Amino acid sequence: MKLKLQIAGLSLIIILGVFVSAVYTQAADTPILEPQGRCDPAHPFDPHVNGIIHCRNRGTNGQCTQPFADDEYPSGLCFPSFNNYTDGRSYPLFSDERRFMLARLSTETPQDYRQQVNVRIGDRVEFTAYVHNDADPWHNPNDGVAPRSMARDVKTFVNLFSYDSTLNNFATGEASAFSINQSIAASNTTPGTIWDDVQIVAINGQPVRLKYVPDSARFEYGNPIVKRFFASSDFFGGGAFFGSPDTNSNNFYGSEDYRGFIRFAAEVIASTPPPPVFCRSISIAPHEFQANAAEPAQFTATADPPNYNDIMWEVSNGGNIQVDPGTNNKRAKLTGKTQNTVLVARSTDGRCRDEVKATPLPPPPPPPPPVVCQNITVNPTQFRTDDAGPTPFQITNVTPSGFTGNFNWSLTGGGRFTIEQSTRGAVLYERNSGSSITIESDDKQCRVNIPGINPNPPPPPGGGNPPPPPHGGGGGGGGGGGPSAVPCNKLEISPTEFLLGVPDRDQTFFIKSIEPGNFTGAYYWTHYKDNVSVATANGTRATFKNLTSASRVEVYAIPAGYGNTCKKAAVPEKITIPPANPKPAGKLTKRAFGITASRGNVIKKGETAEFQIAFDPSAPVPEVIIKDSMRNGKLVGSEDGVIELARGVFGGKDFKVEERTNFTAAIQKCSEIKPDSLISRLFGAASKVLCYEDSPFDSNGIKIKNINNETILITYRGQLLKSNINETYCKTLSRSFCGEKFTNSAGDSFDHNVSDIIFTPCPFLLTKGIGDVILQEDLDVGSDISSCAGIPNIEGPVVKPKPEPLPNVPRTGADDEGLNIPAHTLCQQSNTETNTIEAYKNPLKSVSSAICEMSLTLNDILTPPKIRANVVENITRITRYNNNLGVGQSVTVSNLNAPNLIGESPNPNFAIYKLKNGNLTIDRFAQKVGQGARTYVIENGDLIINGNIEYESIPYDLSATNKVPSIAFIVINGSIKIDPSVTNLSGIFVALKGEGVGTRPNSGKILGTSHSNNQLTFEGSVFGDIEPLFESRTFTGNASQGQGTIVINYDGRLFYNMPPGLNEILEVSPEQVAR
Repeated sequence: MKLKLQIAGLSLIIILGVFVSAVYTQAADTPILEPQGRCDPAHPFDPHVNGIIHCRNRGTNGQCTQPFADDEYPSGLCFPSFNNYTDGRSYPLFSDERRFMLARLSTETPQDYRQQVNVRIGDRVEFTAYVHNDADPWHNPNDGVAPRSMARDVKTFVNLFSYDSTLNNFATGEASAFSINQSIAASNTTPGTIWDDVQIVAINGQPVRLKYVPDSARFEYGNPIVKRFFASSDFFGGGAFFGSPDTNSNNFYGSEDYRGFIRFAAEVIASTPPPPVFCRSISIAPHEFQANAAEPAQFTATADPPNYNDIMWEVSNGGNIQVDPGTNNKRAKLTGKTQNTVLVARSTDGRCRDEVKATPLPPPPPPPPPVVCQNITVNPTQFRTDDAGPTPFQITNVTPSGFTGNFNWSLTGGGRFTIEQSTRGAVLYERNSGSSITIESDDKQCRVNIPGINPNPPPPPGGGNPPPPPHGGGGGGGGGGGPSAVPCNKLEISPTEFLLGVPDRDQTFFIKSIEPGNFTGAYYWTHYKDNVSVATANGTRATFKNLTSASRVEVYAIPAGYGNTCKKAAVPEKITIPPANPKPAGKLTKRAFGITASRGNVIKKGETAEFQIAFDPSAPVPEVIIKDSMRNGKLVGSEDGVIELARGVFGGKDFKVEERTNFTAAIQKCSEIKPDSLISRLFGAASKVLCYEDSPFDSNGIKIKNINNETILITYRGQLLKSNINETYCKTLSRSFCGEKFTNSAGDSFDHNVSDIIFTPCPFLLTKGIGDVILQEDLDVGSDISSCAGIPNIEGPVVKPKPEPLPNVPRTGADDEGLNIPAHTLCQQSNTETNTIEAYKNPLKSVSSAICEMSLTLNDILTPPKIRANVVENITRITRYNNNLGVGQSVTVSNLNAPNLIGESPNPNFAIYKLKNGNLTIDRFAQKVGQGARTYVIENGDLIINGNIEYESIPYDLSATNKVPSIAFIVINGSIKIDPSVTNLSGIFVALKGEGVGTRPNSGKILGTSHSNNQLTFEGSVFGDIEPLFESRTFTGNASQGQGTIVINYDGRLFYNMPPGLNEILEVSPEQVAR
């Protein structure tokens, strides 16, 4: 191995190895072995290991140009010097010791340390600096020679932090980016000071500060770790002294044995106090309880925004509430509850409230399903027809043993017998030459025939042998013969488990053995997937492909006539390995996530996912075996997609194995540990070293040996190369389908089994904030994301109008149901097919609601014709026939706050702008919407949006709500067209369909002008046909992080400053807006 040192401007290449002690005087082309007990001042930059320099050739300056060596760190220099090696192996993050300072977020793992960290307010940043004196350890003080290797008066200093009396702590100034610099200095090192820095960058360029976390600055050394804490006034002042613990001073020994880390932490804080937080909504979970359930009942209140913390709890009609300390009043326990108890969580600003009530007692659980008979065994299995005495028969075994049904006995061919149901037996008294007994379970699932046989049948006329029985053996010399059918008593197949992850491979199954050996019946094989037959075969062998975790292979051995039938099944291979004994209390965990952007466990075709297995022992174990379900480099999804193992991405290997304690380090393969390596010299034989054998993807799994208390990490990656998830495929599937799931499982030899899921979703809609959603009909695109992400598409109720009934005879009586949002007890199962009320029986397949889905007859005022009529009528009144943006021409607006007008505003009290018979285009670089409310009306034209529409960041002032920015766009007989580059639209967007012969193409639709892979977020409200917009947008992301294809965040600014004319046009009251 080659190892580089960079010292005081000199770059040296050193080949390291094991040196032997000898003295030679030979020709120049012969290896020269020179004894050097310690570093040689004549050659101060030569490497020295175990006191011997092994040099083949020297240069003209006397320095060794071709040494023999192979070790990680030479014991190097005749003088103390910090952090010179450029390709060390023990700490991959610091293989180049010159870059000795790194940082990470506290929520990240040790392998995430890096030179630049992007931060938000509230993040905690962990800093670490690596310290290594590269001097020859032979000259440390403990060998009785002059301590030329020891660095003296060692100290460290970090810049930019100063004492802030308002914080009573050290902090930086305000900036959007920081270069945090750390130095290490000593009085006798060469060079005297080294330094390095890391970059801390605020996301979105927001000015922030870094505040020191008290008592976090320290020097860590050794195993177990020894810590030496620094005073913050020294650490950020004149410098904090430290040294090797063995010196009991501020001096630092040479060699890798004394390496350590300087660590400290800082918190990212806001540069100015945050604006006041007002509550938008509160929801209690769980949203129901039972009066007779165990106490206490635990509840959690979730506020929107999440940082709103002023929550009060109340209880009425019996019960006591106790708030959990340290939870900002967001968690509480309810005791003493009754059937009438009501629990309320409300905000102290009076804007939000939610309540839960006791639910009716659940019905008793259904009775267990009946136990079905699978097999019966009877003794004897045949009887002699020439026997005159009574013959008893007994059912000796029933499978399953829990079958409690009766058995029906029948006698054919003449005779007499009695039945004893209580003992499951019978006695045959009389029989004829053709008699037989049949036993059948009352559920008709088991049947056995007991034939009568005549061992000495009369010879046929003319002499000779009797004919052989069907399927039986022949007779000879007047004997032989057999029963009419040979029953199956025992069946074995091979294999009993089949491989996963090999969809294209033929997998063959065969009959391994059957009893009795003279069985001559038939074999019927079936491949079931999700309990549905997908392929069949006959014979003693069967071959199937496309076997998945949902598959099962069954075979029946069926006699040629009446008799026992045998059944066997092959199932997917178990990841679990036979458990070790004793079993430790450790744990196994599994993580799977896409490495593109920050989309959690979402992956698209062509993207790469990372999978990680972590084994955390509770005590030292000699070995553990771990198996993974990605066999033969493939992971097959639920829709036949394939993730293939990314080969060679970890230094030429398909996976990496690491140990994690206070830092993360690579684990070597056992076969790669050389007997003369440094590890072998430190720990002895390879049998005592932490190492691994084989691969987690092999049939026998990977074996990790000699585990102490380290957490073992196995990491690999896979790329999604085959996927059927596209717009066309998503339309053909059930609307409850959210996408393709790839389940990755792992198991270990301690009986742990874990799994995680990567999935590829279809496009889906998300809304945030509680508001009623009315869909005129279910969407042809979009998916119910709740089945993948566990959260609903829509936080509020969703209403689908019921179709108009067919004309019938006039009647009197109660009116149809109107738009009245029902209680949660009616809606709790409205996303399923099992609700007993038809109106709430999963009326919508493309979306799911956190509160309710229902199909109702709408009040007349909420039907599209009525809404359009109100708009047309009121536009005329509000605009006073004044088209102040023009008539019959197209207009482009870049300043929505002050557009170019033709004439005056139609109403001096409001900012209302109208364009007739022309298109209104919003410029790609339009200014942000400022203070005040404004409305744009486009009649007989299109609204074309080429850029984002966003509000200026103006804090809400409740004493002057007319200054809150708000905007609305109302399009009558036209469409809203959105450019593919648009990602954010703030405001209210209304597209109304025209009527009659003048109706424009795509009237009333909201659509994209071309395909886009960008997410689109509405901050406000939308009214119109939004389905065409879905067909042009294909972005998918993590629903739990708000990464829907289209996201609608209901904006509460309507409550504060309604755009002018909107109350009159849509007749929206504050009560309705709050809903």
